[in-house]
Amino acid sequence: MVPLHGGTSRKRLDNTRKTLRLDVAKVRERQHTGNQPVSGAMPVTVGDAAMRYLFIPVFLLLVPSRSDSQSDAPASERFAPANRSTAHATVVADPRTFTEVTVGAAHVCGLSSDGRVWCWGASNAGQTGAANRTAVAAPQLIDAGERRYVTVTAGAMHTCAVTSSARAECWGLAESGQLGSTRTPDDCVVFSCLSSPATVETGVRFETLAAGHAHTCAVADGRAWCWGKDDRGQLGIGMSGPSCRQSVCPLPTRIPDLPSVTAVVAGGGHSCALAATGEAWCWGDNSRGQLGVGQPTLDHSRRPRRVATSFRFTALTAGASHTCGLATDGSVACWGDGSAGQLGADRAPRSDVPLRESTAGRWTAVSAAARTTCALSADGEAWCWGFGGGDRLGAPAPDRCDVGPCSRLAVRVPSVRGATRIAVGGVLACAIAGGDVQCWGWEPALSRGVLDSNFRHLLPGSPDASSRYRLRCPARPRHDC
Repeated sequence: MVPLHGGTSRKRLDNTRKTLRLDVAKVRERQHTGNQPVSGAMPVTVGDAAMRYLFIPVFLLLVPSRSDSQSDAPASERFAPANRSTAHATVVADPRTFTEVTVGAAHVCGLSSDGRVWCWGASNAGQTGAANRTAVAAPQLIDAGERRYVTVTAGAMHTCAVTSSARAECWGLAESGQLGSTRTPDDCVVFSCLSSPATVETGVRFETLAAGHAHTCAVADGRAWCWGKDDRGQLGIGMSGPSCRQSVCPLPTRIPDLPSVTAVVAGGGHSCALAATGEAWCWGDNSRGQLGVGQPTLDHSRRPRRVATSFRFTALTAGASHTCGLATDGSVACWGDGSAGQLGADRAPRSDVPLRESTAGRWTAVSAAARTTCALSADGEAWCWGFGGGDRLGAPAPDRCDVGPCSRLAVRVPSVRGATRIAVGGVLACAIAGGDVQCWGWEPALSRGVLDSNFRHLLPGSPDASSRYRLRCPARPRHDC
């Protein structure tokens, strides 16, 4: 692993940059010429986050490579050793309370009740707002001056929020135009990034946002807008837009051919919108059936298509290559890739139309990312299904899928009670209960977003952390707080 601390010489750092740029070029060549996507995925966001691909060279700065049976799995899954997982860390900003939480590849952001955004976790692309781009162990306030926010969303390695004046701002990785800004980026060793909020360059006043792997979508006055990477048609704007160059569109473009919408979600290489009528519309990558249009031979769509179902939804969420919706009757239906059980429909490896989650539970919220899905029951309990590596399920995975440990049916996350929000990301999942944010998953991401053999002593609430933060360790066998 390449050390990036102050002892690194300029010559060595320059050589590292050259090597990594060559790696990036190879990755891009495979994306444009190969029939299969580059291995390495991420989820997303409030849920939605999670994402289809991961920038492999950047991630290698944090985690040593491994060669194992999960070589074709998303990078966020491959790099999580089974003995470095937990379902126990709850980070609390006291006396503040959180009203929203969102999870990216390996970072978390929350909206506090006073309209401020706080982020922690991996920050190698400035996604937590850390100016020095070092991983952040405790919630750090995003420097927004007197501005206040009304909602926040995390992509793989970028974050966006809407201010109280309905302006969108983004920070983090800027490689694919996902920030919606042409501001001169910072030097982030390999990729371009911004570690402070940049205003999305448009006069449109947005109501809500959704950040995906390398693109962002938003809603304004019932219309959907997207910007960022468009290699699979995930922006929904057709063949090109006025600001587009080589499948990158850095400025917001309105999506045509949609009815009035109330929300959008962004996944790995696809996006979806919730119509005011409760119908779901999706566009972008359909290589795993994630558009839900009932056409297995359709590789992708650059225009919105209505999801083929009689379900009417109140909320949608998008993972790397699957999509889920919360139906009006309280059930959850999912479609797309089911290779890790993320559809919750027993052994369905793929579905091109929505399938009802097998337990037929009654849910109040749902979130998907990478190959994992979680939902909240009416009494505020958290339940998860799908890929279970790195303890993403918050409980032991009872099944074994081709990609590794998994659960094809919902399993309850112990100790989560009275939750009102839930969000799944690349290597973590979090819930809000009583204003506190409780997270479970891969230990290094819970602490500093990087591997650290002394993780337990670096958690917020330890003697070395600020007294404003405390750690809660829900009871679980074999865990020592």
